[in-house]
Amino acid sequence: MKIIKILTRKRKFEDVANEWLEEKKDYIKESTYCEYLGIIEKQLKKKYKNVYMRELFDLDKYIKELEKTLKPKTIRGIITVMKSILRFYEDKYDCTLKIRCKKLPKINKAKVIIFNKNETIKLKNYCVQNSEELQNIGILISLYTGMRIGEICALKWKDVNLSEKIIYVKKTAERIDNCVLKETKIIIDSPKTENSIRNIPISSKLYNILKTLKNKYNNDCYVLSGTNKIIEPRMYQKFFKKVLKKKI
Repeated sequence: MKIIKILTRKRKFEDVANEWLEEKKDYIKESTYCEYLGIIEKQLKKKYKNVYMRELFDLDKYIKELEKTLKPKTIRGIITVMKSILRFYEDKYDCTLKIRCKKLPKINKAKVIIFNKNETIKLKNYCVQNSEELQNIGILISLYTGMRIGEICALKWKDVNLSEKIIYVKKTAERIDNCVLKETKIIIDSPKTENSIRNIPISSKLYNILKTLKNKYNNDCYVLSGTNKIIEPRMYQKFFKKVLKKKI
């Protein structure tokens, strides 16, 4: 017990953060790992480098500092990671830290812009008339199924089962940032939640559009490109914005 108490006094925050991250690494997704890594390297270590764990006590003051430059959602993410590291430390070294943290900033929900009926009809008609460009097919799939942009980008023709009239949603694509290696890359992985892995019925209108296309492409081709090359979400967002700017 005496040895543990000596260790707790000598543990620096950055060392404990590294231990916590290493433990998490084996059972979290790569995208989540990079998110945590970015928070630790860009925010927490910047603030608490060379600070001993026993010197930590006032997160409220830190939150006020963050509020000067960051949005509430970003602050909540940072503090959530911080609290998890603190709990990890308390459990591992059998101690209790008296940390002050009264409340986190509220997140103001952004207003969601929804297409009206006429706008939806115009968009659908445009995509049908220009269906030779496969990226327009992705917009139609999204309109008829509600699939997310990362799911649309990761969708392959083998996931479109016309005989059963079902689209299998098993993967999502996203670009992640490794702040230590100073590089980004596209990853294709299962969605973050089990509920996101699902089978979506294909409506009769969407079926008629897809059946004219599927036989033209290999099952391993991505729906948006018609090749083995993926179109990443950021690029697809730009394409969608261009479509919206056109007179449709």
